[in-house]
Amino acid sequence: MLCSEDELGMTTERQAGIFILPDDAPMGTCMRDYLGKNDAILEVDNKAINHRPDLFSHVGVARELAAIYESDFDYQYASQDFSSLSTLKLDNKITDVVNRYMALKVSGVSNVASNENILDVLSSADAAVK
Repeated sequence: MLCSEDELGMTTERQAGIFILPDDAPMGTCMRDYLGKNDAILEVDNKAINHRPDLFSHVGVARELAAIYESDFDYQYASQDFSSLSTLKLDNKITDVVNRYMALKVSGVSNVASNENILDVLSSADAAVK
């Protein structure tokens, strides 16, 4: 079968040509298995999320799945002490509507291409949304 990368669901951008496998690719192997993309996609019913604020994040969903499958949930929450950083001046002029406003200045970040693992995770999440 001749397919482009977008026809195989490997990218969302239209490809001009077909996806060529290396000569040593085993015949008859499922593409998901060959490419190591045999992820499970879990669809979370939105009605549950509306009334479950603990499911508003990936961590909340992971915690819920651990409880359902009676698995250990060992998530290491990241913490950082920002007290040594310079402060930003914030002026909240609508305190009757917004009683607390917080910000964090981010610097020293450069725009570089993501590695393949990050791209795989992002494309999997994008495919699951569609």
